[in-house]
Amino acid sequence: WSTLTASKYESSEIVNPITTISIYFTDNGNWNNVYAYTWGGSSTNEQWPGTKMTYVSTNEYSQKVYKIDIPSDVTGIIFNNGSGIQTVDITTGIADGTGYYILTSSGKCTVGTYTYEK
Repeated sequence: WSTLTASKYESSEIVNPITTISIYFTDNGNWNNVYAYTWGGSSTNEQWPGTKMTYVSTNEYSQKVYKIDIPSDVTGIIFNNGSGIQTVDITTGIADGTGYYILTSSGKCTVGTYTYEK
């Protein structure tokens, strides 16, 4: 019975594979640098301010857009400029192709979202 039970649980089927997703940030606050600090899931224990994001393009409003690839199971992200300005903790809606921008800049910046068009 134990052999049958053991083989029952030895499945190679992966229910929720961890993949990499692309997240975007539009720098409408004119930061000189943009970092993404992530946590949860299979995110590494990185040090503040996080990973410097990669410049992608400048949008029609002359704002720079940045990108970072993160594990799909990340549960939190904070965007910051590396010099004391940061967003609130973002813990919902983290999905491939999501873009963020600053809504309010007093205290910790609140963010809005959009779908990044490649």
